[in-house]
Amino acid sequence: DFIVKSCVRSFLGAALLFSGGGCGEDPAPEQKKSTPAAAEQKKSPAAQKKKSSGRKKMVFEDRQEGSLKVRFSVNAEPEEKNLRVREDCSNVQILAKTETASGREEKRISDRERRVLASLRTVRDGNSLAAKISAQHPEKRILWSPAMWEDPSGRSRIENCVISPDSSVILFTETIGDQKGPYGSRLIFMDTHSWKILAVHSLAEYYIKEISFFPDGSCLFSCAGQTSLRSRDLVVHFDPVHCRVLHEYPVPGLRKAWAAPDGRFALTYRKDSPDCKQIRMYVPAGKSGKTDPVSLTVEGENISPVLAFSADGSFFYACGDRTLETYAVKNLRQRGKVSLPENYECVSLMMLENGGSVIVSPDESLRQKALRIREGVCHPFGEIAAGYLFPVSGVQGKVFGSLLSKKGKVAYYSFSSLEETKEIIPEECRVRTVGKPWKVFTVKHRPDLLAVLDLSGNFYLLFRGKNEKKYRKEILVSSSRWSKK
Repeated sequence: DFIVKSCVRSFLGAALLFSGGGCGEDPAPEQKKSTPAAAEQKKSPAAQKKKSSGRKKMVFEDRQEGSLKVRFSVNAEPEEKNLRVREDCSNVQILAKTETASGREEKRISDRERRVLASLRTVRDGNSLAAKISAQHPEKRILWSPAMWEDPSGRSRIENCVISPDSSVILFTETIGDQKGPYGSRLIFMDTHSWKILAVHSLAEYYIKEISFFPDGSCLFSCAGQTSLRSRDLVVHFDPVHCRVLHEYPVPGLRKAWAAPDGRFALTYRKDSPDCKQIRMYVPAGKSGKTDPVSLTVEGENISPVLAFSADGSFFYACGDRTLETYAVKNLRQRGKVSLPENYECVSLMMLENGGSVIVSPDESLRQKALRIREGVCHPFGEIAAGYLFPVSGVQGKVFGSLLSKKGKVAYYSFSSLEETKEIIPEECRVRTVGKPWKVFTVKHRPDLLAVLDLSGNFYLLFRGKNEKKYRKEILVSSSRWSKK
């Protein structure tokens, strides 16, 4: 049996060796039938291109990166983001006189309260800025609630607030746009006679940081440039009556444009600008007889100073972190200099006695008192200041106002003795509001009223009724007055 099995194995091995198949070779391919899919693949590239969807294909190129071969796109065009300022108009409503506001709960008041509120309103002068703005816009009811930033600060989006030279209009600027930008601005004009909003205007292309009024009622806006919009720092001359831009002046590093009484304007620069110590005086285009503005420049000792012009516009003061300097407007020649106390920085400046005395208020974070500077001597007075000074209408030359750090107190001081003549704590007045006072105004036609804007976006009047000893509030604008449905 063993011999038979061996013979069989030898025979099978010889048969395999001489067979037609070879080791590692594929068998003969079978004849495949032609299918529609295969026919489609055999078509010319041009024919395939005609049937393509028209979508641009991304081509990749292989490149060697170290020991790895990485594929990069070589003709992929980056998607252009449609960056624009998005305006949310949900906090503004423009209505007819008889129309009811939607989504807002109107405050109900008694007849007695209605009579009290009517006594706060006065008839405006026909030549006032308020009358000119009102004539350009149809009579509508405009309701506005300041929007809030979506962060823990609790601050409203009101960027600034100023009063016109004739005290007939208060102008608010509210920042519009997404939380992280880009930003634009909304202008809100309020009449100080009726205490109603006259007009609302949006400037999505300008991010307004500072405002200054000329005596004729036109404004200077100091606008910050934004990289996302490829915009520049600008000074914008604006006509509030017709809501139009008159001129633009690009100013890299701009902090603020200060309007002078004679139509000139001065520029100061941010602390991070290489020109931070410079003051540049401009004669606007047209007034100089040329198409471009004419400028003079001087470099002082202060970084990003605050300015205050004399009533006649012949000279101005500049004050910052080192000195109080006096300059002539026409040639920027220095007329005097007084050193400030060590570690002192001025953020608000007021001229009294037509330049004979100057009141300086420091940054609140420094925890220092305000100063009166007269004849080269600095005299501190009052309590810890909050960095805001304001003139008091009706008693000009006798009294001025200041915000104090403690409890957000508003204090009146006699300019001759520097004694406190009156104090008001707005947050403790009825109706109670939460928000530290930020801006305070008095108006010429009602010097007994105080208009106050706080950091929470509440804008209200402080007044005392007949035979009343305590001040109370009439809230005109509030971010929380109406609830949205």
